[in-house]
Amino acid sequence: MPETVGRYLLFDAIARGGMASVHLGRVQGDAGFSKVVAIKRHHPHYARDPYFRDMLLDEARLTARITHPNVISVLDVVAAGGELLVVMEYVPGLSLAALSAVWGGGGPAVPVDIAVAILIDALDGLHAAHEALDEKNKPLQLVHRDVSPHNMLVGADGVTRVIDFGVAHAAERVGATYTGDIKGKLGYLAFEQLRRLELDRRVDLYGAGVTLWEALSNERLHDGVDPGDIVSRVQAGDHARPSSVSGRGSAQLDDVVLRALRADRDERFSTAAEFARALAAVCTPATRSDVAQWVRLAGEASLERQREFRAQVEAWSDPARDSDAAPARARHSARPPAPSDPALRVPAGSDETEVRPAEPAAGARPGDATLPSAHDATLPSAHDATLPSAHDATLPSAVESAEGAAPRGTEPSAPVLASVPPTSPSSVLPPPRSRRSLATSAGPAVIGAAAVVALVAVVALLVLHFRKGDSEIDAMREPQVSAPAASQAPVSPAPSAGVGLPNVDVSSQPGTSASPPVSPPSPSVDASQHRVGPKPIPYIPRPKPKPKMNCTPPYTIDADGVRIPKRECFKQ
Repeated sequence: MPETVGRYLLFDAIARGGMASVHLGRVQGDAGFSKVVAIKRHHPHYARDPYFRDMLLDEARLTARITHPNVISVLDVVAAGGELLVVMEYVPGLSLAALSAVWGGGGPAVPVDIAVAILIDALDGLHAAHEALDEKNKPLQLVHRDVSPHNMLVGADGVTRVIDFGVAHAAERVGATYTGDIKGKLGYLAFEQLRRLELDRRVDLYGAGVTLWEALSNERLHDGVDPGDIVSRVQAGDHARPSSVSGRGSAQLDDVVLRALRADRDERFSTAAEFARALAAVCTPATRSDVAQWVRLAGEASLERQREFRAQVEAWSDPARDSDAAPARARHSARPPAPSDPALRVPAGSDETEVRPAEPAAGARPGDATLPSAHDATLPSAHDATLPSAHDATLPSAVESAEGAAPRGTEPSAPVLASVPPTSPSSVLPPPRSRRSLATSAGPAVIGAAAVVALVAVVALLVLHFRKGDSEIDAMREPQVSAPAASQAPVSPAPSAGVGLPNVDVSSQPGTSASPPVSPPSPSVDASQHRVGPKPIPYIPRPKPKPKMNCTPPYTIDADGVRIPKRECFKQ
């Protein structure tokens, strides 16, 4: 059972060192994303020590500043349970120490061209680390301090990567080194490291030189030497030539290796790139495919175990997560497949899972869908006057308009469907369905019918309103004789029944409108009682506005200069 740390699953360890172990892990991302990674964590007795936590944090921070294919990449740092974990890219492969018998790996001797190719890759990665810059674009002055065959990972792809910057030295570190501590493995330390002098990048070139000497000679450089004598031997710098020990290589290659092992740092190569160019000049390195093939042969058993372990990690699934995801998968898989028979269909917008054959209308062609849906092209439009409304009690239902005998709310029988003409899509009736599916499919049609009925009612009200207004206007326009006009007309005191009144010129009377002369009705007869229609509104003439008096000034001046007051200006 893996350990869950944030969004990572932590499995068993694949490598162990003096202070930490490397585990195989898997990141759990969104949308089912998954990736196998390597997770480095301290041993339990170091995990909660602030000093070692700072060392691990420094390693992650410094390695993240290096971007090179020959340096292992740091992806993330996770804090959990009071400890730090460094997430790195996972590369199938083995360290150089695990691939050869000279370092106890049990493998064969390293061929000369392959050893040169591996060291050139490692030197390229070290040069990138030495040239790394910080966030302010200043040199980090990074020194690995532990260059050895154990920290050169030879991948199954033939690429060598430098790993483990845990004891690296830089200009700025979170954690401080204890006074008198020596970082690195004793057999690969340069003279200035053993003497605790100031360090620079040439310390790493010495460790790379020792690794190449042992790969070419197939022996350890300080094999059988007492640890107390190593310091004096390193200071003397009197080492045998690799070709004389193993009988392989060349004199030019020996010179390059021995130059990297000088006790005086000024006599070594100045940069890792210069060291790599010198190796490529005296020996043709093996190709990347040749290195990959050698790795597969030398570490076949170990690589096979890695493949099996990785397959288990990728195939592992959380039972709890699977149980939570099962209902969601069941909901997605519960939808019925599309029917192959064209006579079978599911109503659009319906949640029914049962599929039933639709009864075709009379005269319909085979394969025609007789069940109208909300998106069916044959559905009557919202402006169809024959479309019934579900809320209008005075309009016939769809069944009553088709047959005239079936009551509202009942399902039509087969003869009713047969009597519907095939050219009337609005009269096609659906087969029996559930209340939910019927309401879902007929909802837009009912809404459209209600809108049509409401529109017709509004139009009718407007027509009635305008007709009433027209009648009132006509009544107002009919000529009426006002009371003042009638009193001024010369009328005989006792007219006879058969004698008409003289014509009156209404236009000549003040305050009356110009209209043709009319004869008023007899005084003894009320003409309004014989009128059909609404009672006419009496016409009241509007009096003419009086001329505005000019009272400024309120007097006039005659020819003699006398002021005569204006009477209209002094009326009370």
